[in-house]
Amino acid sequence: MNQETRGTAPGPLKAKALSPTWMDSLLGLLAGFAGGLLCKAALSSWTPRNLVLASLFGLIFGLFFSKRATSPGAGLIWGLGFAFFLWIAIPAGLGHLLSGFGHSGSMFGDAQEHFPELVAYLVCLGMPVGLILGIRGAVRCKAEQPAFSWGRAIVVGGFSGLLGGMIFGRWMSAGDFFPLLAGLGVIHSHGATVALHFGIAILIGASFGVLFQRDVRGFGSSMGWGLGYGIFWWFFGPLTMLPLVTRAGLDWSADQGTGLFGSLVGHILYGLIVGVAYATVDRLWVRLFIESDPLNREPEGPGLRLFRSLSWGALAGLV
Repeated sequence: MNQETRGTAPGPLKAKALSPTWMDSLLGLLAGFAGGLLCKAALSSWTPRNLVLASLFGLIFGLFFSKRATSPGAGLIWGLGFAFFLWIAIPAGLGHLLSGFGHSGSMFGDAQEHFPELVAYLVCLGMPVGLILGIRGAVRCKAEQPAFSWGRAIVVGGFSGLLGGMIFGRWMSAGDFFPLLAGLGVIHSHGATVALHFGIAILIGASFGVLFQRDVRGFGSSMGWGLGYGIFWWFFGPLTMLPLVTRAGLDWSADQGTGLFGSLVGHILYGLIVGVAYATVDRLWVRLFIESDPLNREPEGPGLRLFRSLSWGALAGLV
């Protein structure tokens, strides 16, 4: 047997790598199980059966929705949507739909009774599973997507959040009501309230830019992402994180949700404002700092040259 024949002879069979779909399913299963543990820590009524359901949620999401989760933002929205559908199908209304005799009053009462599970499904299941698989999708499809810029995402998103906070805060400050701070408790200093309001507004805007930079295609898509993100922040902020920061304890009851309903409307309006502002500022950023002059074939955009000239002039003036 010559060297060439020995080189082509079949060797020991190697273990085949898992396909991307099965890798996504396994990752979703683990993320769903971890989310189920979070739900169990937050809800005393969470049972081992619900833990199995949470694991199946992650497995099914990775199996059927991983191809849609091509970015962290897209994964987040798909995860929240699937979690909301699961809540409607199982805790809130499946029995009424199957029986065919449920009336609107009883279904509304059941929805109120299962409102804590809605918050748990969205915050503890939809958010982590969607974000984890969205990050994996962004890494997997990196070569097929436009380049991601952290500076552009944080600066444009933070400025959009600040602009939205200025518009929204000026509108709401007339009645001394700041929806972004609902659930935080009473702050006696007006200056601290305003500063915290703008801090949270910048945080929401910057995170919006990081999550949805690759998904924003225009004003319509940016408004849609902003609307969904604003609603999510109502569940994540006033209902979850702000009570934990103040050590007031989680209260995911329907009565607490009713008391914060005005804040929900405020988050929806703020999300729309941030979406419009982000689409506008991001388009200006791309025009000034990314797109080059096609006539002169210059590698740098006019905004970058202007910024560099101003920087040298400021440095010279300082010296």
